[in-house]
Order: sequence, then C-alpha cells, then structure tokens
Amino acid sequence: MKKYIIIVAAGRGNRFGSDLPKQFCMLGQRPVLMHAVIAMARAVPDAELIVVVNDAYRDLWLKMCESAGFASPRLVSGGDTRFQSVKNALDSISADAPADAIVLVHDGARPVVKRDMVRRVVEATVANAAAVPVVPVTDSLREIDADGSSVPFDRSRVVGVQTPQGFRLADLRNAYSHGYTPSMTDDASVWQIAGLPAPALVEGSPLNIKITHPRDIDIADLFINR
Repeated sequence: MKKYIIIVAAGRGNRFGSDLPKQFCMLGQRPVLMHAVIAMARAVPDAELIVVVNDAYRDLWLKMCESAGFASPRLVSGGDTRFQSVKNALDSISADAPADAIVLVHDGARPVVKRDMVRRVVEATVANAAAVPVVPVTDSLREIDADGSSVPFDRSRVVGVQTPQGFRLADLRNAYSHGYTPSMTDDASVWQIAGLPAPALVEGSPLNIKITHPRDIDIADLFINR
C-alpha cells in the first residue's frame, strides 16, 4: 500500500520566544525538525516524505541538512495557516496516486515520536480510514465560563491528541477541499468537520511531546538520550 508522510514545519513558533522558529532550534547535534524527519522515516521506511516549510526558512533548512550530511525530503511551501500548509502538501501529491494510499501528517516540532506508536497509527488507518494517537489527561480540569468563573470538568471525557494522524488519501483530499474555519486545529478536526466518521483512537505516547517552550528542548533531549 502506498504511503505518504507530510511533516508540517511552516509555523513561526511565536510562543517559543525565539528569533528562530522552534523546529530549526538545535536539539543535541541536529535541529528539532531533522529529528522528526529521521524518526518518521525509520518508522515507515517505504513512505514518501514531504516536508512543509516557510519559504523564508527554506535556505536555512537546506544549509542545516548540508552541514549534517543529511538529504532533505521533498520540500513544499507552507501557507499562512496549518490548514493551508497541509493542503499545499496534499496538492503536491500526484493526482494519479492510489485513492486508498495512506497519508500520515506529523508535526515537525514532535522530535521524539516512536516507531511502535507510528505503526499503531498506520494499522488503524488501514482498518478504519482514519486514526489519531491520544494520551490520557492526568491534570484536573476546569471549564471557564464567559464571566470568568469556572467549574470542574470530568477529565475522563477528554484525551490529549498527538501526531502523526493517519488518513486515507482520497478522503483527506476531499476534507481539505471544503475550506478553512478557525475550529480546524488539526487534521482530525478538518476530517470530521467535512462530515467524515470520527477517526479511530490509538494509544499515543507521553514521550511524544510537542516543542512549545524553550524548556521543552531540554525535556526532549532527556527522552532522546534515555
């Protein structure tokens, strides 16, 4: 079965608080994005990789790859939103690609993704057309009302969503043809807003953190070197 991996790394990382987007910050001897690319390539070695980057950082990424002796996967220009970036990558896949091909969409800021988790996503996608890795929420939760007051919220009713998320190519293309709304925070939300059935949920990993703040670099470094 044909497989594609889209690694989204076009964000500017405003919350990270650095002049350099988080995906290009160094994690050990490699940038965060390179760790994510290598991990996904090892997990699904027969997949075609596509990396989505902001054009302003394309040359920086290619120089980083050259310095590391690393061959970059095919690059696609990012858009103003994550939605547009993923759509650009989908549009770059040949129209002749098999309709039942599998597409995995992964955040370039998740460098510690593990092979067994990725394979769970692939297997569930083959069986269900869409699959999302999730982890339990361990903190207590409160729901904030419009007036600023809050009430407890049952954490057993929610899970944390991770990537890679897996989808059948033809259906994902169709989902991304319906246009963007602000509630589309990930590919699974695009999928369901388009009227497609809820993705299967598979076991994620607490190690699969998303780099958001500078301290997350140190945490990821500990996980990688365990």
